[in-house]
Amino acid sequence: MKRKSVFACAAAMVICGWITGVQAGVVAYYDFAGSGTNDASGHGYSLTSTGSVVFANHTAVFNGTTAPFLSSGALLTGTYSNLTVEFYMKTTTAVNKQLLELGPSGTSTGNKGAFDFYYQGSSDSGKLYAFYQASGGSNKHVSPAAVNDGNWHHVAMVIDASKAGTTNYVSVYVDRQAIPLSPSDNGLNNIRNDRLYIGARVGTADPFAGQLDDIRISDTALNTNDFLMARSEFSVLAYYRFDSTNALADASGNGKVLTSAGNVSFTNNVAVFSGGSPNLTSAALASGAYSNLTVEFFIKTTAAQNKQILELSPNHASYAGAFDFYYHGSTEGGDLHGIFNAASGTDLHVDSNGRSVSDGYWHHVAMVIDSSKTGTVNYVQVYLDRQLITYTTPLTVLTPIYNGTIYIGARSVSTDSFTGQLDDIRICTSVLPPEQFLVSRTGVAVVPPEVIAYWKFDDSNPLADSSGNGYTLTSATGMTTDKCAAVFTGTQGCKTAKNLNLVPYGDLTIELFIKTTAAENKQIFELSSNYASYDGSWDFYYHGATEGGALHGIFNTGGDGYNHHRSTGSVTNGNWHHVALVIDSSKADTADYVQLYLDKTASPYYGGVTETRWARSPLRSDTVYIGGRNLIDYLFTGQLDDIKITAAALPVSAFMTKRSFPPGLMIRIH
Repeated sequence: MKRKSVFACAAAMVICGWITGVQAGVVAYYDFAGSGTNDASGHGYSLTSTGSVVFANHTAVFNGTTAPFLSSGALLTGTYSNLTVEFYMKTTTAVNKQLLELGPSGTSTGNKGAFDFYYQGSSDSGKLYAFYQASGGSNKHVSPAAVNDGNWHHVAMVIDASKAGTTNYVSVYVDRQAIPLSPSDNGLNNIRNDRLYIGARVGTADPFAGQLDDIRISDTALNTNDFLMARSEFSVLAYYRFDSTNALADASGNGKVLTSAGNVSFTNNVAVFSGGSPNLTSAALASGAYSNLTVEFFIKTTAAQNKQILELSPNHASYAGAFDFYYHGSTEGGDLHGIFNAASGTDLHVDSNGRSVSDGYWHHVAMVIDSSKTGTVNYVQVYLDRQLITYTTPLTVLTPIYNGTIYIGARSVSTDSFTGQLDDIRICTSVLPPEQFLVSRTGVAVVPPEVIAYWKFDDSNPLADSSGNGYTLTSATGMTTDKCAAVFTGTQGCKTAKNLNLVPYGDLTIELFIKTTAAENKQIFELSSNYASYDGSWDFYYHGATEGGALHGIFNTGGDGYNHHRSTGSVTNGNWHHVALVIDSSKADTADYVQLYLDKTASPYYGGVTETRWARSPLRSDTVYIGGRNLIDYLFTGQLDDIKITAAALPVSAFMTKRSFPPGLMIRIH
């Protein structure tokens, strides 16, 4: 499954915009950052290495020649009967290998309360084996599929004392899916106090060849949605969230605190710039040791002049290894520029696709510098709303990142001072793909929740977006209005005149009212020309001819597949119905991540395993189509009203209860 990365320590729960799981009750946590042997839980269970293991990119890399590789002091120096052990593994080795074990021999009958993980490469096609030695014997789980396929896999064992005596006393998961148990012993046993052996059994048995990461042991029986959601595979060098209570802080913990020279204020956890300069400066990044970097931030402005956003150094042109972001408002209509100054010249990226950053909406911007691609057009890449923008010339000489000060909101010589808002400036010393960019702004304080777009279909101005965000509809040849509802004739739908930009958001509620008697299969409302081809898009449709008007709601979760629900009720009976799709990022990787509602009643999952995927996917910037796919296929006949998109995961109690017109007319729920 596609996974997004988080920072290595407990602070990562907020630093990278992802929840990494419950931290309370963590006994030991090896994220393999820094020296690689530290216990990030703070409990002092540091590891001892006997060689043949190196630490690269926050992972432990084992070569399979010497054992044991890593071991701890005695863990669990108390009495525990609940435990969750989890880690990530990656290997292609075809022979039997030892991964992780509590005690010198986890399967021994004299080693009660111990666990053991290994896989059978040569004798059982690479399947994972997990043992827990309970009071009367072994509790054994075996995965149905191989784990030595060269992909990262999350593995977890949960020991739940409250379920002793049942087959759920010990559960083992691979990629959050429970694996079979046989044989079992369900007698309650306290967890053993002993050393942890990583990468080999004590002595020389079955040394591991491959990578391990994020070994975390908790004294709690965690639910699957509390597991680590991603590997801590990259370091955050600096992170400015602009929290109103401590606006100048560096949330990475690296002490790169900002200094303000005025002309900037902090409201609703956002930096608001008034055009003076320089606005904010950082401590020197000490970045000279790095040649990979990802810089990202959110921007919102309507300033029409040429403006400076973010720059490493007083002027990038004079410092090899410096970057710069700015836009041309007066001369190019707000086109974004991103620059990296390498030793062989300047790599300039300019977005000339009409996606202005000075249009008054939040935009996500990122630059990725990948030293492994020096000399190619992919050495430096710049993204606007996760879409690549144009480069000029490739750079041929590897250049370390400049060790200097960051200037935010103006060049150091008071040039092109910025007016507008910036948020969540994050700098990582790693090459991040777009799916690992920040998914949404942190600390957003909007009361009531922000309405991104709202089409009321008023008779006097039926195509207007009443949210005020300018997402006007167009191409409505086959649409009229009646009593402030859109009436579609089955000849053509309508669409937004510009892309609906949802990139800055993580949570979403999409609502509408529908009334129809059309019995054929019909398209209602879709983000993109076809949801199946675009990660982060959604679709509403119903099957009239084949399913009696059952409503379908789909969210495309990318590499994981689709989150697909189908209602048990019909929308084709000629009555008004309320429809809602709620995307709740706090529930990613659980069955409640996306939910479809018909008349405020949750609809069940539908389809195969690829259509019940839960992994979080960034939302996208794309055209909205109403009343037909791409204005061509499955054209809708009937009425739609009050299509509203809100930047929050609303509870059912907050859904619309009536159409906006006629005033006071309550909607019957059928």
